[in-house]
Amino acid sequence: KLENYIDELFRKHKKNKIIKIYKNKKNIGLTKSLNKGINLCKGKFIVRLDDDDISEKNRLNELDSIINRNDLAMLISSSYLKINKSGKVIGKKLITKKKLFSKYKYKNIIGHSSVCFNKKYITEIGLYNENFSCSQDFELWNRCIIQNKNNIFVSNKFLVKIRHHEDTVSYKHSYTQRFNS
Repeated sequence: KLENYIDELFRKHKKNKIIKIYKNKKNIGLTKSLNKGINLCKGKFIVRLDDDDISEKNRLNELDSIINRNDLAMLISSSYLKINKSGKVIGKKLITKKKLFSKYKYKNIIGHSSVCFNKKYITEIGLYNENFSCSQDFELWNRCIIQNKNNIFVSNKFLVKIRHHEDTVSYKHSYTQRFNS
């Protein structure tokens, strides 16, 4: 099913000059794939989204507005809606800068799919740590915060819908993720 979806994406966007789709020749794992994706990106900022999560229509406009108003913006996150497998809203996560800074050492409250970051900045601080098979986002956000809290921006707007169910990486690796935090 996934292979058919990927093949369809390749066919659909083959001649598209803006959207580029890359496929690993073999499974190199999530963390190495994330770093490979960052290195392949040509833009100044990278907007993250997992394959089963959903961006709200205003997400890119909101991120653009934050970036244009704040020269220091290197990592941007937002609040998000939690949805189940069928897309029904099952909860809300209101993220604020104050809440993030009070919890970042102990709990990852940033939804990975809610993030936008400056490519050069993330590359300079070392990308995702490839020693982590999960929680690599939590480790990277902590390095960003420790380096300079002024580079972190949080939108309290709900800009993404993030799936929560038994098939997600977060669910399958919840024990390891709690241990890593």
